[in-house]
Formats: sequence, structure tokens, C-alpha cells
Amino acid sequence: MDEPLRTQITTLLHRLDHLMRDGGGLRDALSLDSTGSRELELVRLWQRECAETIGQLSGGNKGHWLSRAYSHAFLLSAGSGQVATGVPVTEIVDRILKVLAQASASLSQAGLETVATASRGRC
Repeated sequence: MDEPLRTQITTLLHRLDHLMRDGGGLRDALSLDSTGSRELELVRLWQRECAETIGQLSGGNKGHWLSRAYSHAFLLSAGSGQVATGVPVTEIVDRILKVLAQASASLSQAGLETVATASRGRC
């Protein structure tokens, strides 16, 4: 794998890890006080950072599986086809954390496949 691609993948994986740690901390803080305006503002800022990273990873393509998964994390559904009201913010945070974990796993796999392809090309 060429060095710029390796660096880019490493940087993005680090960014995803950082977002997942921050999200876990926010979820824990919200578990203690789900009405705290400070925590809710921090969640909004975190969601924007997540959206920027997802946008970068999906190339700005709203049809990309990762973009769709991120958008789906915000859908309010009661599970029986009815619209839910009052879904806890912690549930939304958990959904976003799952999307970030999927992105990290996919990016890690892509990096491994790129390394394997580069190695085969050198033989």
C-alpha cells in the first residue's frame, strides 16, 4: 500500500475511534441526566462531527451505504411500522455508535485488502 493511502486510512480510523469514545462518554453522561442542556448541545456538536466524517468516508454520496445507515440512525420508529415519539437521545447515540463501528470495520477491511493486493503485486 502506498504511504499516502496508509496515512489516510490510519487518520480516518483514528478519527472514528475518537468519535466512538466521545459518543460513549456522551451516552454515559446522558444516562445520568437526559435533560441536561449542556449534554444535549454536546450531542448536537458530536452528531455534526460524525456527519462530516461519514460524508468524507462516503464521498458525499447520499446513496452510499454508510450515508444511508447514518441517516437511518435518526429515524424514529416504534418497530411496528408506527412513528415513535420521544425516542431517548441515548438510543440515537447508540445507533450512531453502531454506524461508526460499521464504518471502522469496513475501513479496516479495505485497508487489509489494499495491503494484500499491494503485496501480491510485488511478488
